[in-house]
Amino acid sequence: LSTQCGGKLKSIDVSAALETPGVFGAYTCEDLLNIGGKNEFGAIVQDEIVFLPVGEIVRTVGQVLGIVVGESLECAEIGAKAVKVEYGEVETKPVVSIEDAIEAKSFYDFSRHCLEVGDVVTALKEHDGEGQLVSIEGSFRSGPQE
Repeated sequence: LSTQCGGKLKSIDVSAALETPGVFGAYTCEDLLNIGGKNEFGAIVQDEIVFLPVGEIVRTVGQVLGIVVGESLECAEIGAKAVKVEYGEVETKPVVSIEDAIEAKSFYDFSRHCLEVGDVVTALKEHDGEGQLVSIEGSFRSGPQE
């Protein structure tokens, strides 16, 4: 997991983790892509990344950079702590509140989705079972997400 944010991920060196007793492997975005894996996921829209690629801006402290696999949780955690991560200079101020997002003009692109306001009861009656129905109303604040 990243320990800094706001700068680019310059490099990840897993060699020390691989030398840790009880560690079977350490994998990053590069490894995932080398085996033909997909680095995106999401419940509705595939817009989240599995492992941050080298060269991308680290958006949050705790962003997933890779995974270490060991014979026990303790071995994997010791191996993960041995991974060497290099970060670039901070390029962007972290966005930690709605006010920060407004200041940074950091808005979610809703054009990828169709959000409609209407008669829920009628919509549910007319729904043919294809796709998903989502009903949202009101407002809320949420904490950080992984």
